[in-house]
Amino acid sequence: MRCNRFLVTLTAAALLACPGCGGQEKKVTSPTPSAGRASSTDRQTALPKGQTPDRSSVTPDHFAAIVVNLRRLADSPLVAAKLKQKEVAANIKKFGIDPREVEQLVMPIGLDVSQSGPPRWTACLIARFTHDVDPEEVLAKYGVRRPITELQFAGKTCLDLGAGRELAYVPSKDTIVLAIAENMAKALAATEPGGPMSERFQTADADGGLIMVADFEKCPQLDKQIDALKKDAPPPLWDYLDAAKTLRKGILALDLTGDTLLRVVLDAKDAAAASAAENLLKDGKKMLAGLLAGVRQSASKEARSEFAAAFDLGEETIDAMRIEKSGARVTLTIKRPAGLDKAGPFVDKVIQAYQVLSMGGGQARPEPPAGEKSAPGR
Repeated sequence: MRCNRFLVTLTAAALLACPGCGGQEKKVTSPTPSAGRASSTDRQTALPKGQTPDRSSVTPDHFAAIVVNLRRLADSPLVAAKLKQKEVAANIKKFGIDPREVEQLVMPIGLDVSQSGPPRWTACLIARFTHDVDPEEVLAKYGVRRPITELQFAGKTCLDLGAGRELAYVPSKDTIVLAIAENMAKALAATEPGGPMSERFQTADADGGLIMVADFEKCPQLDKQIDALKKDAPPPLWDYLDAAKTLRKGILALDLTGDTLLRVVLDAKDAAAASAAENLLKDGKKMLAGLLAGVRQSASKEARSEFAAAFDLGEETIDAMRIEKSGARVTLTIKRPAGLDKAGPFVDKVIQAYQVLSMGGGQARPEPPAGEKSAPGR
């Protein structure tokens, strides 16, 4: 779905921008400068600009949500330093949107099991920028090639992104809502936030760069969904998936600037389930520590030297992990590593090493000159 691509692309632009990434610039024919914008009546319900996550399109059908405070992530020392790199700046120019100009992305998530066939994920994406934007120009940079036309949908003027199935709605000059038609109808019908997910937002850390909240009890057929995941999951993950069946609620908050880098709060069905979750998390910590130590030990002398800072940061992060239980609640926290802000250069090295490994250990092959064909086998 296009809104998923929009979320992933904007987030990646801030966190993982590196030489070689980027997209092609695209053009779009816009019918009118005001296409899809909210009318004066619509703007009375425009999305709020408070520090807390936007809850305007959260309905009782949603059991989870992802919130990305992209500007806050981009302003963190780690990401800000990376955005200043010439290659990254060039890639941002290709994307056309500076992540520092995106205030917040919110994606409420639900699961529709009312129809025959497999369950259908329901979601919309709310993108709020730091300034007024031209919706057609923004959408053109994310792959909308056809002329964008207006249509009336659920009593609102929307932009048709593809045969009336993918839609965009502009409730205010700095905000765009993206969804497929079925999900857009629910988003537009949400005149005010409601349901348990909306309440969960009140306890989420609004200062985090990335926030995920979930009310697992409201996820339809949760056990069946987890069992389906187990079929394709490796055996070491089975116990963790089984433990997920006992969870009631959860919050994850990532903050690249605060004293706490990561905080995860899990509410289980009872104290016994919480104890099981606590033990699994502690086992997971030991497994990560052992895996990192094994990789470091088995690496060549040159690799250990080149990636020493990355290994040290990994060990510091794992050591800073704390897992505690109180009643039916389990909390995992990771204090912010001292070397995180200067991790950019060796994060690049790790990414480059992964790219080499993903190609079977070989070096990236250069593209042939324009007009020449690749040799057989290339």
